[in-house]
Amino acid sequence: MASSNFEIVNGVLVKYTGKDKEVIIPEGVIEIGDHCFTDAHFMESITFPSTLKKVGYSVVATDYAGYEYALKRVNVNSLDTWLNIEFKDDKGCLLNVSEEMELYIDGKLVTDLVIPGKYKTIKAYSFFGYKRLKSVTFEEGVEVIEKGAFARSGLSKVTLPNSVTDLVGKRFGGFFSSPFQYCSELKEINIPNTLKVLPNYFLNGASIESIELSGGLKEIPSGCFSGCKKLKNINIPSSVHIVNDHAFYGCDSIEELIFPNSVTQIGLMSFSNIKKIVLPEDWDYVGNKHWALFENTKLDALEMNEYDNAYYIGSNTNPYQVLVSAKNKDIESCLIHQDCKYICGCGSYSLGNMGFYKCNKIKSLIIPNGVKRIEPGALSNCDSLESVELPDSFGVLEPYVYDGSPKLKFKEFGVKDRIISFEKCLKQDDESIKEVFSISDKGIELTSIRTLSNEETITTRFKKNNTVKSERLIAILSLLINSKEMKEDDYLNNKDVYKVSFPINDKETVNRFILMEEPLIRVTYSLVKSFIGKYFLINKEYKDTLLMNRCFDIDSLREEIEKDYQQYNLVELGELLKEAKQNGDYIKYEKINLYMNKLKNNGEWNQYYDEE
Repeated sequence: MASSNFEIVNGVLVKYTGKDKEVIIPEGVIEIGDHCFTDAHFMESITFPSTLKKVGYSVVATDYAGYEYALKRVNVNSLDTWLNIEFKDDKGCLLNVSEEMELYIDGKLVTDLVIPGKYKTIKAYSFFGYKRLKSVTFEEGVEVIEKGAFARSGLSKVTLPNSVTDLVGKRFGGFFSSPFQYCSELKEINIPNTLKVLPNYFLNGASIESIELSGGLKEIPSGCFSGCKKLKNINIPSSVHIVNDHAFYGCDSIEELIFPNSVTQIGLMSFSNIKKIVLPEDWDYVGNKHWALFENTKLDALEMNEYDNAYYIGSNTNPYQVLVSAKNKDIESCLIHQDCKYICGCGSYSLGNMGFYKCNKIKSLIIPNGVKRIEPGALSNCDSLESVELPDSFGVLEPYVYDGSPKLKFKEFGVKDRIISFEKCLKQDDESIKEVFSISDKGIELTSIRTLSNEETITTRFKKNNTVKSERLIAILSLLINSKEMKEDDYLNNKDVYKVSFPINDKETVNRFILMEEPLIRVTYSLVKSFIGKYFLINKEYKDTLLMNRCFDIDSLREEIEKDYQQYNLVELGELLKEAKQNGDYIKYEKINLYMNKLKNNGEWNQYYDEE
C-alpha cells in the first residue's frame, strides 16, 4: 500500500486518502485523528497498528445501521493493543459500522471474550456496537468498566467479578451512561455485592427476565431497567433508599412491585400490566415535582384499595397513601381518606385518568391534613367544582392543579398577581422622556414615551411574558420597603430617583420616590438589562457599569429564609402563614410559603430559572 495514502503528522494519522479495500495503518501511528475515514466508503477491512493509543471523534460518519460503509472486518495483533486504545466516541472502534462487522484479535474472530484481571479499567466504547460478541467474562481484578464499553453490542451473557466497583468511570458527555446500554440480546448478568452504585440506564433495552440486586445497593438510578420488556421479577433489597424516575419504564412484564420500608423516595413509574404495587410504610417523596407519579401507565390491571368514591394504593399497614383516581367521572362527592398523603393528577403523559380530572359533577373537596402533594391536573376540568378546603400546613394550591375548573378560584395573598411599577421622567436636550416598566409574576412590561421638540410623541412598548419567580419579587419588595425615600423634586432632577408604585398589603398600593441604589438596580434592572440601551433611553450606563456580570443572588435569599424558619415543622409553619396573612405581611407570607414548599419537596427548593 502506498504510504502517500496516509497523511501522518507527528504520529497522528490525520487523513486517509486512498481507495484500497484493505487498509493497513502503518506501525508507529499512535493516534487516528477526528473524521479520518469519513470518506472511505469502499474500505472492507482495516488493521490497527500495535502502537495505536488513541482514536478521535467520528472517524466514520455513519448511523448505527451502518449502511453507508463496506467495512466488515477490523484486525488487531493482540488484546493488549485493543484494550489500551482510548476511543473518544462511539464511532471510533469501527465495530458498529454494520451488524456483520467482525473483530479479529491475533487472527481469531472474537465472539466470546475473557478479559484478564490485569486490566483494571476497560475503557469507554471499546466494543461498542459489536454484534458478533455473545459473552464477556471479566476475571477478578477488573475494577472499572467505563460508559458505552459494550453498549449496543450483541452480548447475551455478562459475568462480573467481585472486584468491579464502578460502571461509569471518569468519562463525561456522550449518549451512553452505562457500559451495557441497549444490549438488546442481553439475558444474563450478575451484580456483585461490591457494586454499590449503578449507572443511569444500566440495562436499558436488555432482554433479561429476572435479576438479583446486590445487598449493598443504595439507589436504583434513572432508567435503570427501562425498556426491559421481558423483565418479570425484581426484588428491591432493603439497602435501597431511592428509586429514581423511570427506573422500570416500559417493563411491561412486571406484575408486582414491592418497595421495602427502607425506600424514602420513589420516582416516576410507567407500566402496562402491573397488578400489585406495595409502597413503603413512610416516604419523603414519590413522583416528580414537575410531572405525575404514573407516566404512560395503564392501570387497568392494578389491584387498588377502595374508600368512598376513590381508588388508592399504599403500604401493607396504610393502604390509602396515594389516591390514584376517582371511581368514575360521574361521582358527585368524595370523602378523601384521612391517611392519604398524595393525590395523583394528569401530567403530560398520564393518559388523563388520574385524580379527579374531568369529574364534572363534584362540587367540593376537603383535603386531609396529611396530604403532602396534589399533582398537576388533579382537579382540572371539573366544571362544577366550587370549593377545595386545604389544611393550613399545605400552603398554596398551584393553578396548574386546577386548570380548566371555571368555578374554582384561588386568590394568592402574597406577591403573585402584584404589579410593581417603576417610572422615570427626564428632559434631554429639547426632548422629554417618560419611561415606565412594570414587574409581576406574569413577566415585565416596558413603555417609553419620547416627546420631541415639535410636540410629536414616539411610544415604544415591550412585553416579556417570562414568569418572574417569587424569590425575585420578594427581594425587590424587601429592598423597596427599606430603600431611602426621596422627594418629588429629587425625582424630577436626579436621574437615579424613580417613582415607584408597589403593594404594601393585600389591599393597599403606595407611591414613593426611591433612590435606585446598587442592590435594587442589580435585582430589578437585571430583569430588563437585555434591552437597556435598545429600548431604555434613561440610565443606559447601568448596562455597562452596575449590571455587567451581575445577577440576582438567590442563594443569599434562600439562606435567609432557611435561617428564619428551619426550626419550625409544617404545622407550625401553617400557623405562621395564617398569622402573616392576618397581619398583611406579604413578604413574610411568601417566604414561609417558599420554605413550606421546600419541606414538601424532599428538602429541595423549587427549581429556579433565571429570567434572563
